[in-house]
Amino acid sequence: MREGWIASTAARVRLQLLRRPARQLQRAPDGRVPLLVRCADAVGAALGSEELRARLHLAPEEAEVVVFKRLRHIDREPFSYTLNYLPTAIGDRIKVDQLYREPLLQILRKDLRIPIVRAKETIAAAPASAEVARKLGIAALFPVMHVQRVMFTTRDRPLELVETFYRADKYHYSVSLVRTRHGRSWRWKTEVETSD
Repeated sequence: MREGWIASTAARVRLQLLRRPARQLQRAPDGRVPLLVRCADAVGAALGSEELRARLHLAPEEAEVVVFKRLRHIDREPFSYTLNYLPTAIGDRIKVDQLYREPLLQILRKDLRIPIVRAKETIAAAPASAEVARKLGIAALFPVMHVQRVMFTTRDRPLELVETFYRADKYHYSVSLVRTRHGRSWRWKTEVETSD
């Protein structure tokens, strides 16, 4: 496998959620419809349904999302495991075989003509769950870099939540800070470098 290649086992799995209409789902006592993330490969979603619903601004009646799971390698070893959560209106329009030829961001932008306006990213150290550890070939609870990125389109609508787990021994993230003057005040300008 060459450097930067996406592992076929993870990329082939398109995680279809339950296909029952929302009206057939049992509602919670407060009237909410549960968000179902049942995966074809029997591995559940890494995020809780309410957090996922909130991050993607899903309507209460929306009961499904589409998840793509991808495992990336460098020098024949896994270094990142990514889960892309998309509303079904977007995710159902993406063919898995496209992910072998094009990055998902390019598919969203060029093929589906969805403008990507901004993103909000959160980075934290986290212990690897059993699923993440198995995919990355590390021990459970081994530290990983956990990156969550919410992508936004026009009118500040979230269109995708990307959750990536990086092996701590294979990935680095560094920020260079440069002081710049703006009128009478000084500010920091950032330049980000990654090993990705």
